[in-house]
Amino acid sequence: MTTANLHVGEGMSYGGLSKNHYELESQDSAIRDQNKYSFQIHEHVILNKSVYTELQDKQNQMIEKRDQKYIKHGEYKKVDGNIDNYFKKKNKNPRIKHFQSNNFPLVITASNYDDYENFAQALGDSGVTENDLRHAHVKALKKSVEDINQLGIVSLEIDEYYVHANEKGVPHLYARMLLDAVEGHGNPSGKYDKVLHSHYNDKYIKSTMERFRADTMIMVNLHTEINSLIQEKELSNDQLYLVENDVCLTRTQGPIFQKSTRSY
Repeated sequence: MTTANLHVGEGMSYGGLSKNHYELESQDSAIRDQNKYSFQIHEHVILNKSVYTELQDKQNQMIEKRDQKYIKHGEYKKVDGNIDNYFKKKNKNPRIKHFQSNNFPLVITASNYDDYENFAQALGDSGVTENDLRHAHVKALKKSVEDINQLGIVSLEIDEYYVHANEKGVPHLYARMLLDAVEGHGNPSGKYDKVLHSHYNDKYIKSTMERFRADTMIMVNLHTEINSLIQEKELSNDQLYLVENDVCLTRTQGPIFQKSTRSY
């Protein structure tokens, strides 16, 4: 069965992932020349300029209210001061099984080619170029981000993402997934899996993530873009077979993050 990949970073927040993210000179991988492409191959897309700041302000007020209760009872060691310290302290607790945050890095990708230039050459005179393949993937991944935000998952939203189509290998997106969730005691919750469990009414994280990935429509969106490419280039049956089977029907393997990830 062919699938796409959607990775949620464990053991890190989006802030740590995106530090110096947009400076090309800080990247280690082979960088493509923008002048050779008809679309933005490295792009920072902001979907909502204010939602992260609003989330921080809202949850900082929750922590301040929580702190005042502890101060009133003289329990100064329990005072956190702000939402960042709150999650930092929670993550030091050995009883916490998984990293918690109000913002997680989310990586979305749909295939596993090491070098698009070499692959495009295999298409011969089809008219499908490496630029075409990269652009189709990027458009599909961008649409998948829109699909996530339109799922109506309470307390979960993507507010910005980076397009990485400038590197050697498969195009992918680094997105910031915000979590505006609350625990039973009225405190901020950093458990994205709990939010997904509630949305899908499913207590098993593996099946929940499978449903989340399916709803993201990554492969469906990619098929749509490839089909548009096929119609535009008017490919022959032989070329059509190559494109459909070697471009669309692919699967990413292995971890994308350097640190540990939860990949279901």
